[in-house]
Amino acid sequence: MGRNPKRVLNFPRKPLVKKDLYGLLVANPGSTFLLQVSGENIESAGIKNGDFVVVDSALRPGKGSIVIVDRDGQYSVERSRESYSHLRLVGPEADLDYKLVGVVVFNISPKADAAG
Repeated sequence: MGRNPKRVLNFPRKPLVKKDLYGLLVANPGSTFLLQVSGENIESAGIKNGDFVVVDSALRPGKGSIVIVDRDGQYSVERSRESYSHLRLVGPEADLDYKLVGVVVFNISPKADAAG
């Protein structure tokens, strides 16, 4: 009547590969940093209030990239419309002056019950 635990859990035949989280998230250590998002202006991109974004300032944004811009000392998460040489932003504040800070390369969403 007993069941074989391996069959019930359906273990993979290949061993799992342990990955280094830092190595996975950070391609350019000297230009990569983490920011926590506050606000709801970019939920259409799947980034919610309280999420963390990994930002690389060495990357050039492409069409549709999610970028961090600086507007008079305030960081904002935006979507780019064109490539770096002609960077234009999408949204209600797209025409305001800004300085490109970096490109969002990863979004980390805390679990709802773990965010505290």
